[in-house]
Amino acid sequence: MVFSNSSLLSLEKMGVEAEKFGLQVWGKHGVDGNVFEDLVSYFFGASPARHDNTNFAKFTQKYCNVKHGGAIHDKLFDLFNYIRVFENGGKFELFKNRQPEWGGLPVILRFEDVPSSDVGELPKFLLIYRGMSSKECDNGGYSQSWTLSLDVARRFAFENYPDEERGVVASGIISRDTVIHYSSEDEENEIIVGCGLMKGARKLEV
Repeated sequence: MVFSNSSLLSLEKMGVEAEKFGLQVWGKHGVDGNVFEDLVSYFFGASPARHDNTNFAKFTQKYCNVKHGGAIHDKLFDLFNYIRVFENGGKFELFKNRQPEWGGLPVILRFEDVPSSDVGELPKFLLIYRGMSSKECDNGGYSQSWTLSLDVARRFAFENYPDEERGVVASGIISRDTVIHYSSEDEENEIIVGCGLMKGARKLEV
């Protein structure tokens, strides 16, 4: 295994499916993936001063198998950014602010992870949308982030990921009881659905 029990707990605090991620790293990189354990041990829980790109560069220079621009380097940088954002603002901020180019590592939110919100203002049932990859739409393993706005979903599907295969827009009807966070002030009208509670979305546009 790539990760120690201590690092698995650190990743789980961030909302990452730690054991699944560890198996992915091991399957792709083998023993070279042990550098991910070192990264978590070195940066997680460290002082904010350590969380800058210069220190990341110094860290990677110690490993001959980590070449700048290579697969291991880029995935390490994704994980480094996850740790940096989490340490600065917690799991909810990581969920909200992680970037598409950070490798798409899912962050799972539970009700206890989110601040108080305006869910009570929503109707009992609501139509929501999501811009996603064709793969996500086909396998039904939907992310938790949806929106009340069809235009926002279209943007995520067709504009936000220019380097990837064109996405799709899907929709579904859910009960307000399945929503764990909604802010009436959110410009993207984001609806965060409880993990695994969105089922059977319908593909609208490709």
